[in-house]
Amino acid sequence: MSRRPSCAICLRPQSACICRAHRPDQLSTLEAVCAALARLEGSAEKFRPLLAAFDGFVAQQMSYLCRHVPQH
Repeated sequence: MSRRPSCAICLRPQSACICRAHRPDQLSTLEAVCAALARLEGSAEKFRPLLAAFDGFVAQQMSYLCRHVPQH
């Protein structure tokens, strides 16, 4: 694998996450795929609506979690 070509993926800021990341720079699978496709196609603009919908999904899930997770 180390001999295969690779590319760095620019990270977008995340305000909240609904999964446990092992590192602060980790992306969700959807975010990573969008970033890779944007890099390959040379345009991030076409993936903005998908990422905006994903941000809405994350916000909805965080709202649900905040209302339904017992506080310690």
